[in-house]
Amino acid sequence: MKKIALFFLLFAFVKIDATTPLFGYIKDVPRGDVLNVRALPTYHSKKVGTLTNGEQVKIAYCKRKRSSKWCKIAPLKNETYRNFYKRGWVNARYLQGYNKGYVAIKGKKDCYYSLGCLHDKCKVVIDTKGDLRAIQKLITKNIPRRNLLPLSAYNASAENSLCTIDSAIFDYLSDHPVEFVYPKEVARSFFEILEFNDATLLKRYIHPTQGVLISYYPTFAKGYKHFSPKSFEQFFKNNTKIYWGESQGKGEKIYLSLKEYFKLFRTQPKWVIQKANPKRFDFPSKKVEAIEIKTFNPHSKTKEYDWKSLVVFMKKFHGKYYIVGLLYNRWSI
Repeated sequence: MKKIALFFLLFAFVKIDATTPLFGYIKDVPRGDVLNVRALPTYHSKKVGTLTNGEQVKIAYCKRKRSSKWCKIAPLKNETYRNFYKRGWVNARYLQGYNKGYVAIKGKKDCYYSLGCLHDKCKVVIDTKGDLRAIQKLITKNIPRRNLLPLSAYNASAENSLCTIDSAIFDYLSDHPVEFVYPKEVARSFFEILEFNDATLLKRYIHPTQGVLISYYPTFAKGYKHFSPKSFEQFFKNNTKIYWGESQGKGEKIYLSLKEYFKLFRTQPKWVIQKANPKRFDFPSKKVEAIEIKTFNPHSKTKEYDWKSLVVFMKKFHGKYYIVGLLYNRWSI
């Protein structure tokens, strides 16, 4: 674990903001263009490499530089000599953060797996009790973000089976829902993994017995579709077109697959998460929690209209929160 020790030595005296994501992927680079990686957090600094849309990176820490925010990054793949040069600084506006992946914990030798973060704590798998495919429960612990270092599978410890069998952790998680404590944590995690288009992972968030109601309209009173966890997975994987109703303006028939439906929320560069009132959206059930994830463009000249949001409705089942409703909210006449 020499690489892990070296990284912690480099960043030991850096204050890491609690909201800094562990990982990120490059976004919003114009088609045919590349993102320059700089030696220092400024556009005038020496270029040390380039990245393109979709490339994944690990984030060491971020810092404010006047009106901009910059992040120290490294590639999230085998750190061979060929891509070593890509370590450096990029502007945070070109990063979409997420918090699932291999990590090291300060003061420990092995590598672990982060399931997600909320505020300044990340839920980390610290033990598997043997064979990952045979165990009944992951042992997790909430670790402060400042004590975690993101890793690639390449420099994860070969001594820990959790780090060497990439597919095993995802196979396990697809059948064993993570025990999220807060509704906001469920909504945030669901929204983060939408980008990966993995139906098996998304399915685990859906209520096991009630399924999920999905509405294209800003209110459930105008109609919705019902999916069980199984049918949700099937429709998502098959990319089946679904009739959602008619548009509010021209009255055109709306046909979208589930993948296309969820892409509606990824058209804006920024997003915020906040609690919502279920009654406002006419959800056809009581005793639900609602969280709204609002996406927007901070540079838009019509901010009051130029936004979209995913509203997530949840219920407790056996002590855990599961999603029972999803709604596409936006400005409308």
